Amino acid sequence: MNLQDKKTVMIIITLVILAVTAGGASFIFIDKLLTPSEKNVEENQEEFIPEENFPEFTKDEWLSLSRERTLMVIIDNDVQARPQAGLNEGDIIYEFPLTEGRSSFMAIYSRFNPQLIGPIGSIQDYNVEIAQNYDGIFVLKGGSSQALELLADLNNLNSLGGGVDRAFWRKNDRVEPYNLYTDTQSLRRVAAQEGFADQPKIIDFNYLNEDESFIGEKAENIVIEYGNKDYLIQYQYEKNSRRYLRNTAGNKHLDDQGRQLSAKNLIVQIVRTDFSGEKEYLKIDLEGPGRALFFADGRVQEGKWQKEQGEIQYYNEAGEKVALRPGNTWIHIVPSQKPIVYQ
Repeated sequence: MNLQDKKTVMIIITLVILAVTAGGASFIFIDKLLTPSEKNVEENQEEFIPEENFPEFTKDEWLSLSRERTLMVIIDNDVQARPQAGLNEGDIIYEFPLTEGRSSFMAIYSRFNPQLIGPIGSIQDYNVEIAQNYDGIFVLKGGSSQALELLADLNNLNSLGGGVDRAFWRKNDRVEPYNLYTDTQSLRRVAAQEGFADQPKIIDFNYLNEDESFIGEKAENIVIEYGNKDYLIQYQYEKNSRRYLRNTAGNKHLDDQGRQLSAKNLIVQIVRTDFSGEKEYLKIDLEGPGRALFFADGRVQEGKWQKEQGEIQYYNEAGEKVALRPGNTWIHIVPSQKPIVYQ
């Protein structure tokens, strides 16, 4: 299929979903048709070859991997911060909305230890609210005054304070402020020097066995919009690796090693948002409950999220905790007024 054909197919897909939504059969909000340029994906997408960095895990293998105390690292997603390092090694990657239709990442590490992570970004108060779930060590580069106040109750390694700059360094081949990096070995060494406990709090999803199916309607192409075209996200399901391959702003989203970012599972957590001040700060309601979409095996389930005893839990339509495929999961925190298109 040539590129023009792919554009046409995506336009048709969007029109169909818009019609279904108008008919009340879907709760996904579509506020506008995406332009053809926003739908472009590279024609050689199907040439993705799984690397040894992305092995298949059974449920038992994934759950038995050695766990260390969770590191929660804010990673910048500014256009100039790309390509990032360490995103493919996270157990979980959160993507949060920012003002002006932008987004940022929070990577959760407990199973794997990437040799390079960054560029390190700054925090918002809602990053701290999510981080409290994990009882981990927060890694950041400054942040809003509200967030830094909340941070006081968490073990943290802030490159702009606390005398822990020895856990970070700047790369000469990147432009400031998008050149601050770290790695898990340095972070854990400095955390031990600071007297932080190293006992992990184990938080995980329910996972499917190999002979169990993820039941849902087909969803092999997913579009998530935050509002700025430079942050438009597209995922394509690759059947051989059984992974979702990420495109951003119409191009493959590669890491610093030239590997395309990918996920075994995707969660879209739909939230209410508001602004404070002169639209200077984005406020996100993480108390819930709210709607959620779960993607695995090229299929989608609808459900909800809610906060229980300080932790966010995810449920399918039957009211059961959702069960995903063993492997890494990306969680997209998406404002309720933004469109989510899948087919």
